[in-house]
Amino acid sequence: MPINAKWHAAHPMPAKAGPTDRLLWHLEHAKACACRPIPPTLRALAAPSDKPRCHWAGTDPLMIHYHDTEWGVPVHDDRHFFEMLVLEGAQAGLSWMTILKKRDGYRRAFAGFDPKKVARFDAARKAKLLQDPGIVRNRLKIDSTITNAQAYLEMQREFGSFDAYLWAFVNRRPLINGPTAAT
Repeated sequence: MPINAKWHAAHPMPAKAGPTDRLLWHLEHAKACACRPIPPTLRALAAPSDKPRCHWAGTDPLMIHYHDTEWGVPVHDDRHFFEMLVLEGAQAGLSWMTILKKRDGYRRAFAGFDPKKVARFDAARKAKLLQDPGIVRNRLKIDSTITNAQAYLEMQREFGSFDAYLWAFVNRRPLINGPTAAT
């Protein structure tokens, strides 16, 4: 397929694209124009794998990437915990795919998932967020993200870190579960 100049003019790679936006851009680009190959890292995501995957990962490279690199992987990073709290709250009533596609928008809108900054968001910042198409523009979800940031900071103060609080429930070791045979 030759270069699709109209598509390129209408869909430039975003200048400050995060990883999710770059992945989505390359996938759309591959459908419209074959002027460049899909980068090997993206090709690997879309390729079949001998790695077992849950059925919910489906065939979408974004979901496969999330499944293979994040889902079920033990975490000890407080900022990542806050990111997941924000994204899971935004997902309520929506598909996880919808939220994954907006992940970079959330990262930008919510100060790189810095709970100290988010906890200080005021009415003007909330009003700006309600106009941001990069996130789910729901007043209650935005309000809860700010309230959750404040509670998150309280948990960190009380327990030293959110990581220490969460991992205490499992004696600081991951629980390894597997399917059981029906009896």
